[in-house]
Formats: sequence, structure tokens, C-alpha cells
Amino acid sequence: MPVERHFLDWDAPVTVKVREFLLPGRLSGPVDLENQLIVVPTRQAGRRLREALALYCAGEKTALLSPRVVQPIFFLHSDKEPVSVANQTEVAAAWAGVLMEADPGEYGGLFPG
Repeated sequence: MPVERHFLDWDAPVTVKVREFLLPGRLSGPVDLENQLIVVPTRQAGRRLREALALYCAGEKTALLSPRVVQPIFFLHSDKEPVSVANQTEVAAAWAGVLMEADPGEYGGLFPG
């Protein structure tokens, strides 16, 4: 998959511009941005962006699966110390194990009836 870079104008606060780019128009259901990687200059910028996305989704009365927000240093990690991260299959298997062990009676909101 090729890398897509997008450059936004400066005619509004950057959190507003990024939110408008990622979530254009009205939302009709949960928003899944988990497969997105967003590079921000600082941790504070990342917090503000995640907050803007969450507040917008809350105002639209929908859920948000946040994007991965990183700083430029993320791309300079040493190959000598690779970080092991679960792939989607491993994550699904872990959740399946958790849900299989859960007592549905204790989680009425998740398992109605």
C-alpha cells in the first residue's frame, strides 16, 4: 500500500482542519481510524488532536476507534530492539479468549437477553 501524505491549509486551527479531513460531514455510525497513522510534532499536539476527534464524535453521539498518533522520533527506533506488536489475528484471538471466559450475566449491557 503506497504512503499517502496530505497537506492542509492554515486558515483554521490545525485540530479543526485534521478533524474535518478525517471526519468530513455527518457521521452515520462508529468511526474506525485504527488503521491510520498520524504524525504530530509533540505529544501535546497528539493529545489535542485525539481530544478534538473524541469531542466531535461525542457530539455526533457515536463511538471512535482512535488513530495511532506518533511523533517523528517514532521513525527512528533502533532495529536492534524491535517492538513486538500483535497483528489483527492475534488481537482477535486474545479478545475471543477473553469473551469465551466472561460470564454473560455479569455484562448485561454487552450481552443482552
